[in-house]
Amino acid sequence: METQEAIDPNAQASSADDSVTWGLKEVLVGIVVILLMWAGAQSAGSAAALVTTDDGGSVSPILTVVSVVVAIVLAAIGWLLLRLFNIPRGYLLPVSAVAFAVIGVAVFVAPSEGFFYNVATWFLPPAAYYGLGAYMVYNIAAGDGGWSQAVQKIQLRIPKNLNDYIWALGIFAITWVAVWAWAQGMIRIDAPDWLRVPDNASGNVNSNGIVLVFLLSVVVASIAEEMAFRGLMFKGLISSTGFVGAVLISSVLFALVHIQAGFGALPATFIVALGMVWIYHKTRSMGLAIIAHSLSNAITLFIVLAFGSAF
Repeated sequence: METQEAIDPNAQASSADDSVTWGLKEVLVGIVVILLMWAGAQSAGSAAALVTTDDGGSVSPILTVVSVVVAIVLAAIGWLLLRLFNIPRGYLLPVSAVAFAVIGVAVFVAPSEGFFYNVATWFLPPAAYYGLGAYMVYNIAAGDGGWSQAVQKIQLRIPKNLNDYIWALGIFAITWVAVWAWAQGMIRIDAPDWLRVPDNASGNVNSNGIVLVFLLSVVVASIAEEMAFRGLMFKGLISSTGFVGAVLISSVLFALVHIQAGFGALPATFIVALGMVWIYHKTRSMGLAIIAHSLSNAITLFIVLAFGSAF
């Protein structure tokens, strides 16, 4: 474990910081475990869909239990991987078990509709995935050095330099223009549906769950995804794959995790990932990357709610 050094968290990091990271082993195991958490969240989410049918009829709770158990088993496999490869603080199993147990109870006690139904059916599963993913990244980064070690490695700071904010704003604007240009370009050339950015976001926003959508996409997802895909994957892979390799691998994985939105969403999410990587690398600030990600999701949510379409 590298020696902990006193640093000024608000100071500009040197370019060498990007290569002073954990090894390839920790990054690869971390990627696998995060994907397991994603699969576990999908399984737990399917449990909620099995509780009631569209007409309100009951479905055998055995299927729901099986889905939650599968999620816990996937979390256990992740925990074993962390322990097998001696990744720091690999106690993901009990935390995962508690998280998915809460989901299991929630889907049984929730009413068949309304706000609490939304909490149990589609808020808790992804929140568990995001939370566990961020928790794992923090522990790998912290090692035996605690919070200060994690902050130093992930560069979880808000800069005081005005130039960083100007750069972040400019990159953010370029990213949005690029995504809009891709979406409109596919429409103009009459590209097949599988190449177009899906226009189904409005269908996922329930009138009873707007607050939950905001919390999940603007707060929880932004923090966890930046820590996982930029803080762990991009930053950790630079020393092994080089800058370009780290950018491409982390951005492709970011896009693939969002494939449930549709294949056509992959190019747009890949562009967003490139923008977030650029902000993180240029400003050396995880805080600014999180803010940019949150702002992007908030703007998208506002457009969908106001106009019924993202594009």
